[in-house]
Amino acid sequence: LANYAVRFVLVNAPVPLQLSEQLDAAPGLTRLGAPNGGALWQVNTLSARARFVPTKGTPSLLPSGAINADGKVPTKWTGGQIVLSESADAGWQASLNGKRLKSTTVNGWAQGFVLPAKSSGAVQIRYVSPARGGWLVVAAIALVVVVVLALPARREEGDEV
Repeated sequence: LANYAVRFVLVNAPVPLQLSEQLDAAPGLTRLGAPNGGALWQVNTLSARARFVPTKGTPSLLPSGAINADGKVPTKWTGGQIVLSESADAGWQASLNGKRLKSTTVNGWAQGFVLPAKSSGAVQIRYVSPARGGWLVVAAIALVVVVVLALPARREEGDEV
């Protein structure tokens, strides 16, 4: 569930006994309570939209906003990846100190970026829509049409106002 950035599992009432027992027995889930007759479990591992995942050691959070993510490489970085809970074919780009990072697919679906060993500095992750170039061309053509239509027409002698 952490790979999908899921932090909690909520089952509304009535909670089937078999489902409750399975979630109680699932590794990595801790039952928190039963709000309004339902049941709530928390994912115990780091669950975030963007994570630093080292080759050895525990993952750490990469702060992210609604779309982009920015942060610093963890101290004593030994190599690994930045993993997003986003589809690998969606148009994500990452850079370290302004230099673009190599893109990779993680777990067969998630977007990842290779972060070399002994890296340091600022990481930036941005979404660039694959259709952006086409929309810029359409906008430029529309702007030219509006400018041409806004130009005053030439009047011939004898035209009345």
